Amino acid sequence: MRRKAGLTWMAACLLAGLFLCVAPLTRVQADEGDASDNSSPGASAPSDGSQSEKPSTAANTMLVQDDYRIDAKIVGSSDQRDMIAEGDMVFLNAGSDVMAPGMEGVVYRKIGKIKDKKTGDILGTQLRRVGKLIITDEVGDTSCTARITSSDEPIQAGDLVHMGK
Repeated sequence: MRRKAGLTWMAACLLAGLFLCVAPLTRVQADEGDASDNSSPGASAPSDGSQSEKPSTAANTMLVQDDYRIDAKIVGSSDQRDMIAEGDMVFLNAGSDVMAPGMEGVVYRKIGKIKDKKTGDILGTQLRRVGKLIITDEVGDTSCTARITSSDEPIQAGDLVHMGK
């Protein structure tokens, strides 16, 4: 008995944990106007267009709406590394109005906008979790320092921070 190719493909996707591959969704490129103009604390997820893309599983990605709260953006590391990992110190573009020593947050990378193939509607923005951090005692008026407590992949300047989880 011969199996249908589509059914085998869906089963392979499900076994691999790639649940999004069976949905009628596509990722669309961010508009040029989306680039880094929205990097202020509390703004929706900005795009800097420089992110490398790799397949990810549903376990560390999520689809968010434009009003999803982004508390800060990583603007650099204490030793100017391009790839930041667990134990490294990073600088955030948010200060004492948003951050306090000891607060924990999740670091996300913007993957792109998700569009419904059938209707063409933008459903939201896909974010991939790349790590976690904790705010140190160094919190100023407009910036603060944090230590990366875990990283699922190299963290980069431009990655987004959501506090509270």
